[in-house]
Amino acid sequence: MTDRGPLSAVRPLWDTPFVVDGLLLLLAAPALYFPGLFPAWAVPGSLLLLALGWLWRRASLGYFLQRTPMDWPLFLLFGVMLPVSLWASPPPLRQELSLPRAYILVWNLCLFWTVATHSRRRVELFHLAVAGLVVGSMAIAGVSLVGTQWPRKIPLLGSFVALLPSRVLSLPGAEAGINANQV
Repeated sequence: MTDRGPLSAVRPLWDTPFVVDGLLLLLAAPALYFPGLFPAWAVPGSLLLLALGWLWRRASLGYFLQRTPMDWPLFLLFGVMLPVSLWASPPPLRQELSLPRAYILVWNLCLFWTVATHSRRRVELFHLAVAGLVVGSMAIAGVSLVGTQWPRKIPLLGSFVALLPSRVLSLPGAEAGINANQV
């Protein structure tokens, strides 16, 4: 019997196209989610990282994306409705609110196609995508629980959140707390 070592359990999960794609997504996320905290070049640099992810996928896998039933609705949303919404918003609000939300939507679109493409390639990557979805959802739920303005919506949670230190609740872009309706 041979000892395969501690890395033998990790090798089935290691997939270079998936790892590089995920790393590019992670590197692009902070500047797209919080553009006001970064220098002006960070947002175009992050969008370039997202484009490099698509080019990397094409070079390593031979295709840009895996076809899904959501392709046409997403193309309509991002090809027509997102430009129309940016055009229709007044210039001061466009810079302050619309563009930062558009950056987040573009990043989420890239995340969707990264997960859809890689999770259909191998069953291990599908399980890894499901685990990532569960962990990410729990993290978002935890941040939402302690960062939302609950006192008016759910009084019991408001009294619980009041016991937490205020530094936990000060998130970038949500100085007054996360809106309960968005949660």
